[in-house]
Amino acid sequence: MSVFMINSFEVPAGHADEFIAAWQPAADFLATRPGYVSTRLHRGLATDAGLRMVNVAEWAAAEQCQAAVTSAEFRSIAGRLAGYPSSPGFYSMAYEHHA
Repeated sequence: MSVFMINSFEVPAGHADEFIAAWQPAADFLATRPGYVSTRLHRGLATDAGLRMVNVAEWAAAEQCQAAVTSAEFRSIAGRLAGYPSSPGFYSMAYEHHA
């Protein structure tokens, strides 16, 4: 069963493109790690949203994601995201519905 690492980021107004440019190399690195399934970065539509970006990444297991994000390689790449406070957490699917 997959797990989801959901991480919301505080991105100042007008800095979305700058954030994405910093986020992309980290996402590319994680895509090469064991257990990675997919990721989607969501941009808030409200202009006054404090949490402008939310990443939803699917992994085969939380332990595999933890190993990837605590690696020295990832920490080096993700250093560019230090100016964007985040709130990561692991979740399992509770309910899914499609049209």
